[in-house]
Amino acid sequence: GGAGGGGGGGGGMLELIARDFNPNWMTALEVLDDDTYIGGENENNMFVVKKQTEAPSDDERSRLRVCGEYHVGDFVNVFRRGSLVMRPADQQHAPHAPLLYGTVSGAIGVVVRVDARRAALLLRVEAAMANVVHGVGGFSHEQWRAFANERTVVPKSGFIDGDLVELFLELDADGAARVVDLMNAAATAARDQAAAEKAKAAAAAAIEAADGGDAKGDGGGGGGGG
Repeated sequence: GGAGGGGGGGGGMLELIARDFNPNWMTALEVLDDDTYIGGENENNMFVVKKQTEAPSDDERSRLRVCGEYHVGDFVNVFRRGSLVMRPADQQHAPHAPLLYGTVSGAIGVVVRVDARRAALLLRVEAAMANVVHGVGGFSHEQWRAFANERTVVPKSGFIDGDLVELFLELDADGAARVVDLMNAAATAARDQAAAEKAKAAAAAAIEAADGGDAKGDGGGGGGGG
């Protein structure tokens, strides 16, 4: 939902603008920006939803789109804008300022928004670390961080596990080298796939152009015969 303007008598008014149709038992909520919201729910998960203000239909605009889901592993009951380190005064309430969260066990965490370039790099680090650092009890990183509650279990999305990435600093030289090798291999595979898709698209375009040329030639011949 969203807040509307004040009424004529000075009283407030709430206007429903959009809703998340997933039934979550909310435990905490914070506004990230005008269109993006982050919440915690009672199964120790965190999620992000976004208003679809540019959607073409009223139905789509009335639905909040889920763009991030993540298992924290602790019951989040508060969000606060701030930082655990000193920041310039003019950045305290910046749109992408860090967001702190607290849990019922007394833990404090931080959510930081990063740009697409940094996110791509950190995702590669995370994926490589998941293959080098093994979870307790045989659980994979993907299993532990999957968004799970009574109604659904889905892989995490829209979040990067900072705890796992930070463990890179504790690896020995051999472990760090393995992570770098895995990242390089993944980058090479991604480039090869992109090149293959580009070549496939170019070949398809060439075939389509050739077919179009044949059709045009056939049409021209028919006209001449008439």
